[in-house]
Amino acid sequence: MTSCENAVKANSKRRGYGYSPINSYQEGMEYHHMFLNDDSDIGIWVPKPLHKLIFHNSITGHGMKDMNKAALLWLACQNTISYNEEKVEYRTDYTDNQIIDAVRSCFRKTTVTSAEVAAELNCKREYAKTRLKELAAKGELVQKLVNTTLCFKLPTRDKQFFEIQNHSGETVQVCEEGETITLNGMNFIINRVED
Repeated sequence: MTSCENAVKANSKRRGYGYSPINSYQEGMEYHHMFLNDDSDIGIWVPKPLHKLIFHNSITGHGMKDMNKAALLWLACQNTISYNEEKVEYRTDYTDNQIIDAVRSCFRKTTVTSAEVAAELNCKREYAKTRLKELAAKGELVQKLVNTTLCFKLPTRDKQFFEIQNHSGETVQVCEEGETITLNGMNFIINRVED
């Protein structure tokens, strides 16, 4: 056990916490107590910049969920995360399909922002924005400016038409996808939902 590990173990004991690391210590790491199921023993050695990146407090619980998520993600992706010490940036490279799936799952909206995709993937907004623009350049996504916000959506196939039928099955109206119709004084927008 290194002097750093001994110091952390002693400090943990002084604070009333245990010391059961999931991974081994390496130079430049700090020990993060996870408090999973109120167990203060379990922890992960994470890079110091990552540990300082998310404000968290084990007493109040503030930020613990986010820090635990980041620590577990880092641990799971140790071999695939690139670390740039100058920018203190941890990054996982996502596949095109993962980016597109994130777009699909962002509240099933017709358009999404890079911030929404970043939140879905748990990555930095600028990374999501860059990848979304790349996919738009490939034609896999459509980008458009909504007010002053850059938004993305899945490309629409051919527009579809929908029939509105009454109780007896008679077609009352034919609507085009994206069209707004009024029924009984209420406005409806005809949208296709895909899984």
